[in-house]
Amino acid sequence: FVYQDGERRSLPTFFMARYPVTNLQYQAFINAGGYEKKARWKFWKIERGTDWWRDLKQPELEARHAPHGNRPRTNVDWYEALAFSRWLSAQLGYEVRLPAEDEWARAALGRDGREYPWGNRYETGHANVNENDADVGEWVLSRTTAVGVYPQGASTEGVLDLAGNVWEWCLNKD
Repeated sequence: FVYQDGERRSLPTFFMARYPVTNLQYQAFINAGGYEKKARWKFWKIERGTDWWRDLKQPELEARHAPHGNRPRTNVDWYEALAFSRWLSAQLGYEVRLPAEDEWARAALGRDGREYPWGNRYETGHANVNENDADVGEWVLSRTTAVGVYPQGASTEGVLDLAGNVWEWCLNKD
């Protein structure tokens, strides 16, 4: 695939979630004891608070900006995203992780290195962005929207919300 500045790269097959993590999904992590510091043992099994934070800096839990369950979770730092991924992996029984930057670019920009997930020119109404600031349209929502609200903005791989709405974390922190 075409990466940055026309560089060609290849990647092994990978899977990526179709939508960003929602408030409701992240709340399941919190409710399961995701922010508890130590595990509690009961009858030889870990009940809650498993150390999803091993070797990570654990911040205080911040309130979400939008309480709607189907909106993307905000106010999550890179360490929290990694801890959530570890927890989700344990729930699903297979590895879930943040995408590496080149994996994210491949999912967002296709094989041909598009400028936007839907093509090489901006299309008004294809993503939740402040179109007035960029002088490309009239839409200004000034808040997140439910995930998947812009199906016309899907990438060639069918992944949504890779342009606009919220920033996504990648595995390589820098």
